[in-house]
Parts: sequence; structure tokens; C-alpha cells
Amino acid sequence: MRYYVARDGDASGPFDHDTLSAMAAAGSLTPQSMVWIAGMADWTPAGEVADLAGVFAESAAIERHVPSEGSAVPPIPTGIVAPGIAARLPVFETLGAGLRTLAKRPLKAFLAVTLAIVLPMLITSPLWFTLDIDLTATTPPTQAQWLGIALVALLYWVFGSAFFGGLCLIMIDLARGGPAPISLIFGGFPRVISLMLFMLLNGIAVVAGMVLLVVPGVFLGVCLMLGPYIVMDGGLSAP
Repeated sequence: MRYYVARDGDASGPFDHDTLSAMAAAGSLTPQSMVWIAGMADWTPAGEVADLAGVFAESAAIERHVPSEGSAVPPIPTGIVAPGIAARLPVFETLGAGLRTLAKRPLKAFLAVTLAIVLPMLITSPLWFTLDIDLTATTPPTQAQWLGIALVALLYWVFGSAFFGGLCLIMIDLARGGPAPISLIFGGFPRVISLMLFMLLNGIAVVAGMVLLVVPGVFLGVCLMLGPYIVMDGGLSAP
């Protein structure tokens, strides 16, 4: 069971039981914190959710209300953006929050960025070295070498997209004051197809915009830069 947690006027998560336990131990989750999961009638204090009784030593098991079939979606408390509900995304305010997060926990952010860059290279580099391509040679690569290059590029696209998705999860959790375990770097693999498609469409849009007098490319790059974070935070598909 993975729950969303209301924090700073937004819905963060979803988090599994172990992550919620770590958040409770760190003080970022209390029995009064509002939580929600699909099937709940409304946002509910964590201390009143039977599934989360073990997270708080002082909480008692309380019978959970299960809504009847066909019940309406509950209204969201003021300031909370529930999963799946359209909301304004303030780009520059979001970027500002990200910069403030980096200033608070720079070492963890730096480690996450380093892993997202280095891990795809470590995975694909052995195959690259087996291709034995001399970049200074005057003769073009053989057909087999071209196939090897294409395979390396495909693998880098897969692993690069997946690890970047994990980086997005870590940064999102850092911005929301969560524990942001480094193990989240692997969290992009369940949504790797959506991430790969987004990276492809993003690249096509930006390159096309750059061809059209540069400015449209810069504009599209800024507009789309938060896309992977939305994919990872909301479980969305590629556009």
C-alpha cells in the first residue's frame, strides 16, 4: 500500500510503509499528517488509518472507512493538490524551490546527480570498448561496428532515462523535506518506457525549435524541463 502525504500545500508520494516509517522517525510525518490512497473517501490523519497503525508507537488501530462503490471523488482540502487533479504548475517558483533545496542538502543532491550520470556510463562502457573503434581512422566503421554503436546508444537511452527518473524522485523528496534515500535512484525503472518516450519527444521538440531561429528551442526546453518530474511524481504517461 502506497500513500500520498499532504505537505506544504501539495500531495507528495506515493510512499510505501518503510518510507513512511522513516519519515515518522525523522519527524516529517506525524499522526496529524493528512494522507490519502485510492479507495479512501477523503484525506485522513495518518494516526486514524488502520494500515499505518504500526508507523506510530502511540497510535491505535481504528476501523478504516471504505467508500461504497460509485461514491464521488472527495473534495480536496484547501491548498492540497491531489493525484490526478489538474493544477497550475508555477515553473519559476518551482525552480526557485529546487535551488533552495540544493542549498540545504547539497551533498545528497550532488551524489544523486553523479549517480544519474555515472551509472549509465558504467553499464554501457564495457560494450563500447569491445567495439574497438579508432576515431582517428580514415575508414568508416564496419556494419558490425555500426550495429554495436546503435546497441550502445539504445542501452544508454534506456538506462539514462531510468536513472534520470530516479534522480527526479530524489530531488522531489528533497524539495518536500523527505528522507530522500539514495536507493530511489532505481525508482525510474518501473516507468522507463514513459521516460524514454518523453526524452525522445523532448529532444525532437527542442531540436526542431533550435532549427527555427533558436528562440523557440529555448522556449520549448524551458517548458518541457519539468516533464520527467511530473511523470515520476504523478505516474503519468509520456505526452
